[in-house]
Amino acid sequence: MKKKVELLYGRYQYWITIQYLNNFMKKQDISEYFASPQKNTTWITSYNVDQNVAQLMKDIYEHPDQKNIFWYLGCMSSWRWVFGITRELLDTEEDFRAHVTSKLWKSYFAFEQICRFLRNVLMHATHPFVLLDQEDFMKQRDFLANQKNIFDIWLVYNYKEYAKYVPQRETYDIKIHIFFAKLISQISLFKIISHEQVDAFCDLCYVFTLEFQKKSWK
Repeated sequence: MKKKVELLYGRYQYWITIQYLNNFMKKQDISEYFASPQKNTTWITSYNVDQNVAQLMKDIYEHPDQKNIFWYLGCMSSWRWVFGITRELLDTEEDFRAHVTSKLWKSYFAFEQICRFLRNVLMHATHPFVLLDQEDFMKQRDFLANQKNIFDIWLVYNYKEYAKYVPQRETYDIKIHIFFAKLISQISLFKIISHEQVDAFCDLCYVFTLEFQKKSWK
């Protein structure tokens, strides 16, 4: 379990670094460091750098409100790992599952189902807008409807008590609603759960794991 937790920590920290660098590049034009292959700097010394990199940095700076490939690849990779490992820990580690249950109580089932949904969708994502495929949700939708008589999932949770462990957010409120009965293929994940709420859910997976680690491995 420790190796899984360490991997989750690493992926989460990588994701935080991507967010920081992405925000930095929106405010500071660093394309000049990459534009001249012969220019020596503390970052680059006498080797050629693809001019596409310089253009990417320029685009990020000039269009700060737009999503970019640097942000996209960093987030997709990290989200996949964080949600995938969290789901695996919930499935295989009884003590971890009990810890998360103690924090969420009646909301645990919603948390678990959202984690499964995000993991399934992101594992197969190949489109910038993360378009759903029927395989991403059909089994889960049928399980909820036929075995649980549940057609939609709600999670409302405030994690402000963990604010010191995560990047500063405009809000620490999680409000996620997935209406499984109305899901269709080729709709963007972000029409169902916003980027900001996926970020918040990623934070929550991390802090629950961190808290469990501190409690269990003293």
